Amino acid sequence: MPHPRTICVGSEEGWAGVRSDAFVSAVLKPCNSMAFRRRYDVKGLHFETPSEAMTLALDARGAGVDVLLQEYVPGPPTHHSMVEGFIDRAGRTCACFVRQRLRMFPPDFGDSTYMVSVPLDHVRDAVECLDRLFAHLSYRGVFEAEFKYDAR
Repeated sequence: MPHPRTICVGSEEGWAGVRSDAFVSAVLKPCNSMAFRRRYDVKGLHFETPSEAMTLALDARGAGVDVLLQEYVPGPPTHHSMVEGFIDRAGRTCACFVRQRLRMFPPDFGDSTYMVSVPLDHVRDAVECLDRLFAHLSYRGVFEAEFKYDAR
């Protein structure tokens, strides 16, 4: 499944193995988004230098919130799509709905402030990736996945 470069770093020693180019065009994202939001009141953290990223990550860890180092995918809110649905016990997708974000606040790591439903074909490749993932996992239940088109 296509995804941004993501590095899980658990401890201070774990940062030693992270290559310097991994910090370029990257952000810190939480492993537990609710706890992170309560602590920082944002969904992610930008940084200027690797040293600043490590300091922020260690501060978060000290507060009981682990973070990931993730490639930042640039683009406007309209590049975000949410795919939601339900898969039954036989592995059949019984429902699938797609929303496209049109506005968000704050601009980088914000909440949707305006969305519209769009045809499934609008993000056909993303839906097919989810189908393969869920089949591999033998997943059953409701799902919601966010995708962001990478114009690069």
